[in-house]
Amino acid sequence: RTHVRLVLKPRARPLHMFRSKKELVKILRDICAVEMHQILHRDCSLNNIMIEDCEGRSRGALIDWEFASRIASNNVYPADGTGTILFMSIDLLHQMGKIQLLQSQTGTLEHEEAAHTTLTEVEGVGHFYRDDLESLFYVFAWVCIVFKGPAGTRRHLDAIVHRPIGSTDWLPEEWQGSQLDAARCAKDKSYFFSEHPQKLGLSEQFDPYFKDLVPLAEEWYDLLRKERSDRKDAEFHNTRTEELRFDEIATLLETHLARLSDDEKGPQFMVSRLELHESLDKLNESFKELVDKLVPPKRVREDDIEDVVPPKRCKVR
Repeated sequence: RTHVRLVLKPRARPLHMFRSKKELVKILRDICAVEMHQILHRDCSLNNIMIEDCEGRSRGALIDWEFASRIASNNVYPADGTGTILFMSIDLLHQMGKIQLLQSQTGTLEHEEAAHTTLTEVEGVGHFYRDDLESLFYVFAWVCIVFKGPAGTRRHLDAIVHRPIGSTDWLPEEWQGSQLDAARCAKDKSYFFSEHPQKLGLSEQFDPYFKDLVPLAEEWYDLLRKERSDRKDAEFHNTRTEELRFDEIATLLETHLARLSDDEKGPQFMVSRLELHESLDKLNESFKELVDKLVPPKRVREDDIEDVVPPKRCKVR
């Protein structure tokens, strides 16, 4: 006996089709609640986080569970399905970079014993809660930088004349890479959480619509950076440290959720307002170009030139 279900309409909305900032934060909080049940999704990325509308309310949902796993005692899982490069954690990127290097060297090894050792070293990767939490942070920051409002209203970063201060790239551009570029992506993200904090880049690069969410992003950044620093110190002193948990991030999201207004205008209003601003900007540019063409450049008179040229010095006898 086979049960068949026909899907006749979309089951959910993509994350970037959120209707308000409050809904965006709420969906991320819901995702934290999903992963608190001793399960690792292992690919928390933009395309795998959805918004379900149910009985007049919305809730967060994760899709694509083929690489998900219950928490293993040794926290080691198959290397395939470790995530999407853009949203992968630094530790996972480091591990994937080493695996790619070892695999590239396997064909040049002269001894079978060495080749066998290489293969056993890449059988699995260490994956922890903190890795999925870091991935969620990248998703959150990516949305707030790449989009300029609800309902999938996207920014055109290439068209923005003033690029981020102290950087030639936007953060999503720095985090982007191919599946074979894990080591380089790990280096860029490591710098983002380095001893010289890049937290200011968040407030600078977030679209003005998301300015209310900058404090949330900065506190989330601080938690990830502190956990990373504490873990390095513990490894150096051969001690143990507490791992960052989903309930900590869920509490942080809940706190900022309570601060957001329920009176935000609907997505259609926001999109219309953004389109109006863009139209006004284009109209101003066209008006300036027209004025430049119609108003002739000011001629400089000879009297003006004489006034500008300094008088010759007289020789003193």
